[in-house]
Amino acid sequence: MRHLKTRILVWYLATLVVSLIAFVSISITVGTRETRKNVGHLLEMQVEGSIRAYEEGGPQALSKYLQRMDSWFTSTHYLVDARNRDLVSGLVHPASLNLAPQSGQLSTILRRLFRVRRSFAVPSPDGQYRLLYIASQPWDDVPAQLPYYLLVLVGTAVVYWFVPMGIASALKTIATTAERFGGGDLGARVQLPDRKDEIGDLGRTFNAMASHMIAARASRLRRRTGPHRAGSGRCDQPAETGARLPLRPRGESARRDARGGRSPRRQARARSVG
Repeated sequence: MRHLKTRILVWYLATLVVSLIAFVSISITVGTRETRKNVGHLLEMQVEGSIRAYEEGGPQALSKYLQRMDSWFTSTHYLVDARNRDLVSGLVHPASLNLAPQSGQLSTILRRLFRVRRSFAVPSPDGQYRLLYIASQPWDDVPAQLPYYLLVLVGTAVVYWFVPMGIASALKTIATTAERFGGGDLGARVQLPDRKDEIGDLGRTFNAMASHMIAARASRLRRRTGPHRAGSGRCDQPAETGARLPLRPRGESARRDARGGRSPRRQARARSVG
C-alpha cells in the first residue's frame, strides 16, 4: 500500500478488531466464573422446587411447575427418579442424560459464542431424583451483540478517516512544494500556517532551508562576479529567483578588455611616451 492514510487506517482497524476480540474474550472468560456459580445455585433451587411440587401435589402439580420452568428458561425440563423414570409421564429416559452440567472453559466459551444447545441432568442432594435439561441453550445471546460491535467498528473507522487524511494531505503539500523547488521554482514555499504540530515544524524547516539555500547562492554569485561588478547593477535579478543574468562588456570596457585591459587613450599615451 503506497498511501500513508490507507496504512494508518488499516493499522487502526486491526488494533480495534484485536481490542474488540480481547474485550469479548475477557467478558466471556472472567464473567463465566461468577455466572457459573450463580447458575449452579439456580439449578439447585430448581431441583428443590421440582421435588417439593411433586411431593406436595403429585405428578399434576409437578407438571404445572415444569411447564412454568419451560416458559421461563431455554430448555425442556423433566424430573426423573433414580431409574430415570419420568415422574409425570412414567416414561424411562435414556441413561446418557445422567450428565452433570460441567464443561471446560473453552467449550463453555464456544457454546456461549455460537449458542450451542446441549442436554444434561442435575441430581438432588440425596441422589433420589434428577432434573433433566433437554436442548438447553445459553441465556446470553453473544452473537446478537456482534452487529453492535461491527457498528462501533465502522463508525469509529469513519471518524478516524479524517486523521490520516489531515496527515497525508499536509505531507503531500510539503512533497509537492519540494518538487517545485527542485524543478527551479525557487520561490516555492510550504503554506501550512495552521499546523502547530510536527508536520508544521517540518514545513517551516523546509522554508528556512530554502531561504538559506537562496542566500548561499546569492553569496556565491557576488564572490564570483567581484565587488566592482556586484555593485554596478549589471546583475539586477532578485535573489529570490536565484537566476543569473549574463554580464556583457559594453563600450570602452569592451575595447579595454579586448586589448589587454587598457583603453585606446591610454594605449596612445603610452606609445607617445615611449
